[in-house]
Amino acid sequence: MEQNSNKASQLRHSSARAITMEAIELQDPMSPQARWPVIGTSVSGIAAETWDAFHQQAERAGLTYREAIEVAVRDLAAAVRAGEAMTWPHATGGKKRPVQIHHEAHDEVKAVVALTKMRQNVVFLAAIERWMKKEESSD
Repeated sequence: MEQNSNKASQLRHSSARAITMEAIELQDPMSPQARWPVIGTSVSGIAAETWDAFHQQAERAGLTYREAIEVAVRDLAAAVRAGEAMTWPHATGGKKRPVQIHHEAHDEVKAVVALTKMRQNVVFLAAIERWMKKEESSD
């Protein structure tokens, strides 16, 4: 089995456009979770007001909070892969919040982190803000 440090070295020496989900295979087994394939993670640095606005927008769109997070993450990941220009927000120091997300959507977060070198909380914040702007413009 290839060591993680070798995988990281390969990613560092690859062009950003060449990195795909296939290139970022998880080598370490994840801890088993009863809700699999939905996993739990936590995100900090996002203001409570942003989370509240996101939750309300998801409700208006007829989506669960988890579904909205997954849609937002997948949309951001597709945009990053397509080379769209991104404005990366600054984390605001909000408290840690638990998030449930399908493991494949969480893999998308990890791919964006690898491609952009942004932190996970910045990726979630960018996805949330991007999704809310799209939803507001479609209302």
